[in-house]
Amino acid sequence: MNAYACLFATWGVVTIAFIGLLMHRVILRGQGNGWISMIDDEYEDRATRAQTSIEMRARNLACLISALGALSGILLLGILSFWVYKGIPTPPSAPWWVMG
Repeated sequence: MNAYACLFATWGVVTIAFIGLLMHRVILRGQGNGWISMIDDEYEDRATRAQTSIEMRARNLACLISALGALSGILLLGILSFWVYKGIPTPPSAPWWVMG
């Protein structure tokens, strides 16, 4: 397997995981309604605990999301720099009508 295929495969896996975590965080934040009724103490305590749990899970994802986003960007820059490095010394190929 050549270096391009390895870089593209790694970048694809990291980027898919990054996008998946972003979507998961959006879903988590959508579950928390942000409004807790103050009528029933038992319901209020349960809702507060659930909201706190959702917020903690969303906050825990922030570090992983940042790391995967940075890794995806670094891999993309690596792919581009490798392409430029390999592409500059290689002379362009002759068109098909010249080679005929």
